Amino acid sequence: MLIKRHFFAAVVVLFIFAACTTASDIYIEPDPIPTSAPPNTVFNGPIEAFAAGREASFILRPDGTLWAWGWNSYGQVGNGQVDYLQTDSGHMTNPNPTMIMENVAHVSAGDGHVLAMTTDGRLWAWGNNNSGQLGDGTQDNRFFPVLIVE
Repeated sequence: MLIKRHFFAAVVVLFIFAACTTASDIYIEPDPIPTSAPPNTVFNGPIEAFAAGREASFILRPDGTLWAWGWNSYGQVGNGQVDYLQTDSGHMTNPNPTMIMENVAHVSAGDGHVLAMTTDGRLWAWGNNNSGQLGDGTQDNRFFPVLIVE
């Protein structure tokens, strides 16, 4: 008898709720989805060139400054360190654009390494060097730009 009373009470509550509630009463409006990211003030204005490597990105500004951000486990961001911020997946990242060099004329990014030529014709390299791809005569990773060709 006790089970029948509880069942009957539950049915009555559901019936009253259904009778007094419309779909608009229980609909929850979702938060609006942003259609664009806020502008990054570092890059307001023109961009001379860009390069994308292994999970790292580079922007060359018309004033010759080279900016970098992204995955940094080989030092390819070029900021002198490899452990800026570790994500849940284990990636070492630098999510904030960092100015790496000045007087840059060209930039190219590879699989974990970067080459940049300055306005005076010098070639600089940094990042992954496990196969000697930086051209500095070693297989040591470089965490900041090193001069390759004078």
